[in-house]
Amino acid sequence: MSVLQTPVNPEEREVVRQAVHAFLTDLCCSFKTGINFYDSSLGTSGKNQNHILTGFLSSLQKASTDALSADLVISVLRACPDQLHHFLSSLAPTLNPRPSAAWVSSMDMLIQIYEAQPTELSFLSTKLPSAHLNLVAMSLVLVLPPDKVMSTFTWGLKQSSQPVRHKILDFLKVALQRALHILTNVRSLADSSDPSLAQLGPRLKESLLKKLPDAATLLGCWTKMMAERTQPNKDVSKEDIPSVASIQHIVRLQQVMCLYQELVPTMLSDSPHHVSSLLEGVRGVGEGDGGQDEDRMLPQLYLLKLLAGTDARQLPWAKENAARHSLMYLLLEMTTKVSASRKLKEVTQHLVAELLQSTGLFQDQDQELAIWLRHLAVTMVPDVVDFTARMMTMFVSNPYPYMDPSDGHRGGGRCR
Repeated sequence: MSVLQTPVNPEEREVVRQAVHAFLTDLCCSFKTGINFYDSSLGTSGKNQNHILTGFLSSLQKASTDALSADLVISVLRACPDQLHHFLSSLAPTLNPRPSAAWVSSMDMLIQIYEAQPTELSFLSTKLPSAHLNLVAMSLVLVLPPDKVMSTFTWGLKQSSQPVRHKILDFLKVALQRALHILTNVRSLADSSDPSLAQLGPRLKESLLKKLPDAATLLGCWTKMMAERTQPNKDVSKEDIPSVASIQHIVRLQQVMCLYQELVPTMLSDSPHHVSSLLEGVRGVGEGDGGQDEDRMLPQLYLLKLLAGTDARQLPWAKENAARHSLMYLLLEMTTKVSASRKLKEVTQHLVAELLQSTGLFQDQDQELAIWLRHLAVTMVPDVVDFTARMMTMFVSNPYPYMDPSDGHRGGGRCR
């Protein structure tokens, strides 16, 4: 007996799909009417309290190719974060970095999964003593995937494919934002209500730094990117994923660096030889890239934010690049390059002033420094910028011959 094949109406099929999706979402996400159980340890106790969900999620490893399936996975993992590492461990092979559309889809879903996770840590307000809970491990569950996934991301940042590196940086931006938000909440709770949490922040930061790519890897991405600007990778055109605009990649890498610097304030001062490379790279963007002034200035603003976040006394002020330009010259030049936006001018001048003030040599002179920078930006004469940069470099590199006589004059004036 043959079975008659009747054509399926696409609209009716979609109605059925939506109904099944709604049913499964309620079944897997509701603690009241569903099959899931609340795990207060977020899966860190060693006991899987939702093994049925584990099996179900494992059957959805290709969820990234279907919007409804991906939405179901994201909803289940938001309701039951104890399943995050179970599911992502099974998903690990599809997250192995490679220039393919399937990998990009898997990474997009991973980013959406962590964006959907709560940033407020309800387990910190539990009445159980902290000794009964592994608070560091529980916090990490909500920030980073399992180690075997993170290790492949570190490896992926060293690959030649810029789109692959860019997508990994997209995830790291989300992870670092979540980590910093959680650390802020922990410090706030420790200060206001639970002093016993005071040690959680440093321990969590230490664990994060062990799992995240290190500063050398991120700075290596910059070196690789600068090399690609002069010698483009010919294999990129053969990859099965869209290319990334150079300026977008620069900005994303700088955003990740800025976030990472909040965890490691000495990132640049520990690698002073990279400062000149950062400045030269951003200078090249300003000179060689088209687009709106605001777009071209973004790399400059993020670079200034990076420099303002480091110890300015440790920066290589006297070191010159191949064109015999010092760090001071490149900074002052930035204030003269902004032409279209008054707001961009003000932000640039403010960040440069903030960086110079952090040297400790311009105390109580913030207004004078701001006026000086504004007039320098109006002048826009290369010889003036060069002369000013040389004088400022001499002062910042070795201020004592200039400060001691000045202090002597001030002291003499007070005595008289």
